[in-house]
Amino acid sequence: MMSKMVFSLVVALPILALGATVAQGRNGGEGSGACEVPDEGSAVSWGVASCSANNFHDLDKQLNERYKILINRLSMQDKLEIRKSEREWIVFRNEKCGIKLNENPVANVQVECLSSFTRRRLEWINDKILHLSGSR
Repeated sequence: MMSKMVFSLVVALPILALGATVAQGRNGGEGSGACEVPDEGSAVSWGVASCSANNFHDLDKQLNERYKILINRLSMQDKLEIRKSEREWIVFRNEKCGIKLNENPVANVQVECLSSFTRRRLEWINDKILHLSGSR
């Protein structure tokens, strides 16, 4: 079972990366946050799905980096509250996006949902950091 999963990852990842490069290249390049959307009525391509997944992973990375900055500026009590809040938010986000426990998103719609929630959480964390910076 494990060897099949590893084989699938080894085969799928380069294909997904190539698809993302193609999709991003047609849409303003890296960092634009926009993935090429197929013509109306056509299926979502691997390239678009991969591009969306890459955008989500970039947002998630930013969220984690900003979360660390926020945590480092808080008192011990506030850290505990934010950690609890973050765990509750992850459960809430996953439920709203149709992700089951320990499951990876499979549909492009799920990835877009995760991206939307993550973008809003990133804004919330940035606001908290800004508020802390202004109160010093």
